[in-house]
Amino acid sequence: MSMHTPGMIWMDMLPKKSFAHPEREVIQPELGPKSMRVLGYVMRNVRGKPWIDHLALIAAVMTAQRRDAWTVEATLKMLHPRFSSLFPLFALDSMSQWAIEPH
Repeated sequence: MSMHTPGMIWMDMLPKKSFAHPEREVIQPELGPKSMRVLGYVMRNVRGKPWIDHLALIAAVMTAQRRDAWTVEATLKMLHPRFSSLFPLFALDSMSQWAIEPH
């Protein structure tokens, strides 16, 4: 994942395979100053982790639902440390290894 500039949009954080059908127009809201703080947290702390796509999707959906930036950031700050603890505990390398029953 490349480094993003301040004018970047949430959709740039999501993997291309998660986008809607390529022929459909995708609405991509610009990030405001408060949302840039959330993006900064993700880029500093979650980049390179197996769960970055999932947290980016959560942030994008919450932002699209007009959740306050502080709420989005608090949600990510709650989930990231838990994933950081659970992945080594269960010896997981990717989200695809997550199994409901044993985990």
